Amino acid sequence: RLWDMTSTAMEKATTVRQRSLTVQEIGRYLAPNASQPDLEIFVRFCQAQGLNPFAGDCYLVPFAGKSAIIIGINTYVKRASLNPAFAGFRAGVMVQAKGQLVEREGTVILDGEVLVGGWCEVHGKGWAVPFKHTAGLKEYSRSLKGQKGTPWDSIPGLMIQKVARS
Repeated sequence: RLWDMTSTAMEKATTVRQRSLTVQEIGRYLAPNASQPDLEIFVRFCQAQGLNPFAGDCYLVPFAGKSAIIIGINTYVKRASLNPAFAGFRAGVMVQAKGQLVEREGTVILDGEVLVGGWCEVHGKGWAVPFKHTAGLKEYSRSLKGQKGTPWDSIPGLMIQKVARS
């Protein structure tokens, strides 16, 4: 029964191009370290959501013995820009500098500053005030401790700003 519901939803959301996604192709080209069940779930997820992993819409990222589906930030931006009420956004980082919390647009972190988090302000046509979201670095980086060589290790400002934007 669950398969029937899922396959019906997939049919509605799937285009001819996306029907050609196969578990074998995703495993071979995009996620060679993922398990077979994770690959199958990922392909079904892509089909149901109308996402193309070959275009960077989403990623299957193995870590800690499991795989996580990550939606690319550009997917969110593309979808938001299709909404007629969308009027843009501003985003940046939050740093602690000389005992003060400073919100800065962009991802620049100066020497002596401590990265605390990221923020994003979304503007809508006709909105009295923008929607603002913040994301704390501690909440996102704690699960990545000890994993060197990840983007969170080398470009944490950009990564936490992307979290706030998404």
